[in-house]
Formats: sequence, C-alpha cells, structure tokens
Amino acid sequence: MSKPFVERFRNYLIYLTQSMRLAASVASIFPNPTDNGQIKEHIFLDFLKQHIPSSCNVLLGGFLFNLEGDESKQIDIIILDYQSLKFDALKKDGKEKTFTCIDGTVGIVSIKSYLNKNEMFDALNNIASIPRGTSLSQSNADPYVNMEGMSDGLLKVIFALDGVSYNTLCQYVEEFYKQHPDIPLDRRPNYIHVLEKYSLVRLRSQLQTDDGVVRSEGEFCSRNKDADLFFISSLLINIEKISRLHRHIFYDYTRIFELAVPPARI
Repeated sequence: MSKPFVERFRNYLIYLTQSMRLAASVASIFPNPTDNGQIKEHIFLDFLKQHIPSSCNVLLGGFLFNLEGDESKQIDIIILDYQSLKFDALKKDGKEKTFTCIDGTVGIVSIKSYLNKNEMFDALNNIASIPRGTSLSQSNADPYVNMEGMSDGLLKVIFALDGVSYNTLCQYVEEFYKQHPDIPLDRRPNYIHVLEKYSLVRLRSQLQTDDGVVRSEGEFCSRNKDADLFFISSLLINIEKISRLHRHIFYDYTRIFELAVPPARI
C-alpha cells in the first residue's frame, strides 16, 4: 500500500501537466502566431524554473556556439549551468533572445504548438546543428567522478502541446534520419513528447524488453501509459543528474575571446 505522500506527489505531477494544457489553451486566444508561440514557450520555461536545481539558469533561447565559433540554429529554451558564462546584454524584459556556449549547457528544449511533419523536421534539424563542445579529459574533468552521464553531452528535448498520432510521428522520425543518416546519435533528441498523448525516448544502450525483443542503441521507444508523468519525472531527474556532473567539469572560455580579440603582440 502506497504512503499518503506518494499519492499526493503523483497528483501534483498530474496537476502540472493539466496546468500546462490549460495555460496553452488560454494562450490560443491570441491570433498572432508569434504572440501565441512566445506565451507557450513561457509556459514550459516557468515549469522548468519552478522545478530544476538552482544551480541551473533557464533562458529563452537563441543559439549555442562552441569555442571555435561554430553555432547552432534556433534553440527555444537553453538550460545552463550556473558556473557558465552567459551573454544577455541584448535581452530586455525577457523578450529578446540570448546566446551561450555549448560548454556548460545542461540541455535544450524545442517547443512546438503542434508537431506535424514540417515542425518535426525543423526541430530535428535544429538539434542536429548543435556544435561540438570541448571534449572531456583528465585536464578539465574531475578524474574521481564517473562522467558516464555526460556521454550525450547535453539533454535534448522536443516538447509539443499537440501533434499527429504516435504512428505518424514515428514515420516522420524514421524518414528524417533515412534522409540524414550522417547525423550522430548524440545530436538526436533524447525525448520527443506530445502532451497528453505519448513520449518517445532514444535508447542510449541496447535494451531487451519484457517480451524478449532486443532494441538497439539509438532507437526510439514509446511510452504511452502515463506518458506525461513519465516525461516530467524523467526530464527533471536527468536535468538534476547532468547539472550535478557539470560541477565537476572545469571550462575555460579563453579561446573564443582570443578569436574575437586577438592578443596584442609585444
């Protein structure tokens, strides 16, 4: 028999998903797609701010760059370790976008009002464009800490308030990666979630299901029962784990400043 708090906690998670759905429905009153989209970004932004560790900054996105100057396409939400540099000078009243370095980025979220083929391809393209960060080594990571959780670099999420059916979405994902087989696994989403419908999770290692089916690394598995609760729980747990590992990585941002402003020769 479950303890009273366990049931209340489950109800709290259910309340969160219902609140997001209600807020999104209210936002739909705005006819301007830009206004509508910005409000829906803030819905998920507020959810993250209320629940992830205070060691993280949550930013309405812009793009990510690496120390060589490579940059990503549009990113909606960026979750950044609190020790990392951020560049917010162009952000006024929460309206403008920001940009930040891939080194120190915990995760990103692509927000969609309705996930159809065009929006799915757009989100997958944007995630694929994320540049490579500095490789972990003995010189920049605590050698006594297991960094296995950093194998993917950062958490990558596609979140939609509504979308096509599960089978149709799977066809879109399969079609996209058949067209772009060169995209590495760590530049593919970890989660694709459509509120009140389903979750897709990319496997980081081979898995044998309860019925004996072997699923390969990189495959997407579905979670339809309690999908919203599974997604919220998994997302918060993994953000906490990755942000904890970031505390044991020592980043140096000198390179990008020297490229922009070469040191004077004396």
